Formats: sequence, structure tokens, C-alpha cells
Amino acid sequence: NNDTLNELAANASGIPPGQAFRLEHFTYNNSIVLEVIFGHLQETDFLGLTGHLEFDNEGVRNESELRVYQYSPSEELVFIATVSGEDLDSSMDFLEGFSDENIWPGGVVPYDGVPIERIVSVATPITAIALLVATAGIIFSVVCMVFNFIYRNTKLIRLTTPNLNYIIAIGGIIVYIDVYFFVIPSTNQNVATVFCNITPWLTSLGYSLCYGPMLAKMARVYYIFHNPKLNKTVIRDWHLALMVLVMVVIDLIILVVYAAVEGSRGNLGAIRHVNQENPVDIEEEGVGMIINYFFFTCNNKARDIALGILYGYKAVIEGVAIAFAFSIRKV
Repeated sequence: NNDTLNELAANASGIPPGQAFRLEHFTYNNSIVLEVIFGHLQETDFLGLTGHLEFDNEGVRNESELRVYQYSPSEELVFIATVSGEDLDSSMDFLEGFSDENIWPGGVVPYDGVPIERIVSVATPITAIALLVATAGIIFSVVCMVFNFIYRNTKLIRLTTPNLNYIIAIGGIIVYIDVYFFVIPSTNQNVATVFCNITPWLTSLGYSLCYGPMLAKMARVYYIFHNPKLNKTVIRDWHLALMVLVMVVIDLIILVVYAAVEGSRGNLGAIRHVNQENPVDIEEEGVGMIINYFFFTCNNKARDIALGILYGYKAVIEGVAIAFAFSIRKV
């Protein structure tokens, strides 16, 4: 108060004459400041908004009784209860005509903290099933690779071109791994951004590695049985691998161009959205608890265009494969 400031100004040492005492003049080594402030603190004694205000010898407020006021609908401040005892969490003694219902609507104390954030994602049972199927697919692909390696010299396996079977299995593993990034939720925007950018690469490359060798095999069978020339060129496994490599390179060109263009514009990040169906939820667990629901999306116009080109290119490959399959159906 003013008495404290006046006494500090009168007793302060090291202050230029005629200059008022300020907080920046305070030091922990100045015992005069401590004695003056503590002395006037002990003299404090008045009825304040929360009740009687005074301090003990240790500078702690004597909380014999605290008063609770509330603004009425007419914005009038009304005295409704008291809190007695040393425990600030003690129950309130309400005046006649007042109760918990008068203070908080429904008797629940509003949440007074940072809202809890929860991500909206695929239902846990569906996520678990997808991950289980993907894991089983990876295991099956590995088993097929081992089987192909062990029996690679048998006549039946040699007819299936075992060298390309490895590529098919690797493509299948990549596609199954892609499932993890699609269904696992992430509450971190940086992690969601990584997921958004890695899924097109895994999907595209896995598809090309899985179905590219099948198309190459059918192309070789078609060439052998539908080539009218007698002096046919032998198509070896490395020719088929080269066809798969061409398809993978086309994928890489599309993906690299997309990443370079959108990366330079800063548009590769995941976008956070508030769940409009249920943006805020208030739970009652003794006290109110505000929960904000949100989710991340990867969609932008350039991404849609790039994926459209990729999927269109895959559709062309599928069409060619179907045409080959139909042509050699009786072989």
C-alpha cells in the first residue's frame, strides 16, 4: 500500500536523492526492504471480497473463513457461502436458499484447464483386423519366397520364372506394409505428414513390383505363341526384369515431379481438421472435461492430380494385362 512505499522511500539506501523507490531497486541483500514489507504485511487487517484478510507471523494468510460470492442473473454480486478451516478444499457452507445447483448448472464444476485432444481414426476393431490381415500377408509373402527358393530348380517352379517370383513377393510385402501407414492413427502432425507422403510411394511401387512381373510373363507367352516369324528372339528373364524396371521408373518420375513441385510450395504437410460432427465433447467425471476431436487429411488438388495420373497409368497396365490374358487363355 502507500504506507509501505512511503516508508521504503524514506529508508531506502543507495537511491539517488529525490528519486522514488522502485521495484528494480530491490535486492535480496537489502534487509530494510524485507523488514518494511513484512512489517506492513502483518499490519494488514480488513474485510475483503473473499472474507477477512490478515497474515500470521510467517506471512501466511489466516484463512479462518473465506466468503464465496456469485454473480446473479441480474449481474448483482451475491454472498452465497463460506469456506471454513485451513483446507481450501473444504466443503462450502451454503447460506439458506443456495446449494450446488445454484452455483453450477447440473451441479458439475466446469472444466478449468487445457482441453484434451483426441484424434478421430478408424475404429479399433477394424484397425486391428486390417493390421492382422496385413501381417498375415507379409508372412505369407515371405513363405512364398522361401518356397520359391527351395524348389526353384523343379520343373513346375521353373516354368513360373522363379527370378520374377521374388519381385512379385517383394511387391506384395510393400503393399502390405502400406496398410500400416493407412490405418495407424497419429496425433502428431509431423508424423501424419510422413504417413501422407510415404503411402503414395509404397502403393505405387508395390503395385508395379507385384503386377509388373505378371504382365511381363504374359507378354513373353504372347510373343512365343503369336509371333508368325520362325526365327524368334529368345526373351530371357532379364528382358522381363527390364520391363518391370521401366514401369517402376515411370512411377518414380511421376512421384518425384509431384514431390518436387509441391515441396517447393510447402504443400506436402498433413492438414489438420476439427471433426465437424462432434467438434467438442464434455464428459462428466466428477468435473467437466472438454475433449476436442480432430483428424488429419493428406488431400490437396496437386496430390489428387498426381494420384489420378498414377492410377490411370495402372489402369492402362491392367487393361494390357487383361488383353494378354484373354489372348493366351487357350495356351
